[in-house]
Amino acid sequence: MDKQETQAPSQEVERPEYPVFKYANHTTFFPSAYDLRLAFGDADPTTNMQVNKLHTGVTLSWPQAKLMLLYLRLNIEYHESAIGEIKIPRSALAPMIQEKISKEYTTIEEVLSAINQTLQENLDKQ
Repeated sequence: MDKQETQAPSQEVERPEYPVFKYANHTTFFPSAYDLRLAFGDADPTTNMQVNKLHTGVTLSWPQAKLMLLYLRLNIEYHESAIGEIKIPRSALAPMIQEKISKEYTTIEEVLSAINQTLQENLDKQ
């Protein structure tokens, strides 16, 4: 057999010059034991932001998700130090958290407190 015939064909990976960027104001998380799937989309203003049209999905390994958390936190802290605190719209939170927050816009500390309160209430019911 000829030496050329025994070699596996070389595979070239073509990469676009620039990645595709899309805007998203909604993210849904689908965790599993193996990875974290993120689905990005837009909240539809014609439905009073109640319908989200998903357009892009990305699956991350758990170590990559943890690194992403680190870099998101660093970027958010840098942005807030330069621009000011990012307020979270109450309407962007899950209904069970919304009912614990009275202000239209809130801070991450208030959201975490409401989440902890909700978790404790659920544990107390068990």
